[in-house]
Amino acid sequence: DSGNWIEIAYGTSSGVVRVIVQHPETVGSGPQLFQTFTVHRSPVTKIMLSEKHLISVCADNNHVRTWTVTRFRGMISTQPGSTPLASFKVLALEDVDGHAGCAAGTDIGPFGERDEQQVFIQKVVPDACQVFVRLSSTGKR
Repeated sequence: DSGNWIEIAYGTSSGVVRVIVQHPETVGSGPQLFQTFTVHRSPVTKIMLSEKHLISVCADNNHVRTWTVTRFRGMISTQPGSTPLASFKVLALEDVDGHAGCAAGTDIGPFGERDEQQVFIQKVVPDACQVFVRLSSTGKR
């Protein structure tokens, strides 16, 4: 929600990522489908629509896809459109069902402020005291 307009990104159980918008010029007609990305083969588990990126994570070993987002006067725009930026996996080696189903400490991200670079946290081995921080824009550690 950005004052006069709304932008919502969501993922589906079939792996589709959609962005719907309602800009001031479309008020009264309701939110409209803006973009659809058919890139994942498993359910989408997380979405982040930031100022510069659209990031999705799917259930297949935390497969991450990142696109650049073009904005004009602050609103998401189709010109020149969203461009694929990165595709990588953030393997989670922790047992999510361990410790009575508690998933504390197993959240990989994305983390960060909406207008800054998003990052993912990856543990190398269970109970490790070392973690890798991966950039959402490249997947690099």
